[in-house]
Amino acid sequence: MRIWILIMLGATLALGQTPPVPPAAPAAPAPPVDNMQKCKGILDVAMHDHNPDVRKGAAEAISLLAIKDNPLELLISMLDDHDVTVRIAVVVSLGDFKDPRMLPVIKKALLDPVPEVDFTAAKVLYQLHDPDGEQFLLAVVSQRPRPIISARKNEAPCACSTLPTSSL
Repeated sequence: MRIWILIMLGATLALGQTPPVPPAAPAAPAPPVDNMQKCKGILDVAMHDHNPDVRKGAAEAISLLAIKDNPLELLISMLDDHDVTVRIAVVVSLGDFKDPRMLPVIKKALLDPVPEVDFTAAKVLYQLHDPDGEQFLLAVVSQRPRPIISARKNEAPCACSTLPTSSL
């Protein structure tokens, strides 16, 4: 009886199988895609994602691009993001370039209403040996009013006015 069941099972499996599909003809080679354009496209999608962690990851990934690829414009546009962690990542990424042209942009982050963002901007400026970053950090440590750094284009950046002590 067992042999009969095995024979029937084998016949069912053998007859129920479909013939193998012949391999498809090779497709025409895809046109070459510029990898940098592909990467920028992926980063552009990530920069506008609804998830702040994805946008933060995009800011960190942009800092790995070469300067010649002009990633700074992408980061500057992300400095106005509504999420705090994204703005912090952008400030750190801008500092990673160690480009003196970015000092006014990083100083703009000192005006951020969130203390974590302006403190990160001050640390980055200090690491870039900018006196405004040092002055800002010393004001925080000594609990003096924090300096306001001018971020206007036509005005030289200086620490000429201060915030009231109550804003600490």
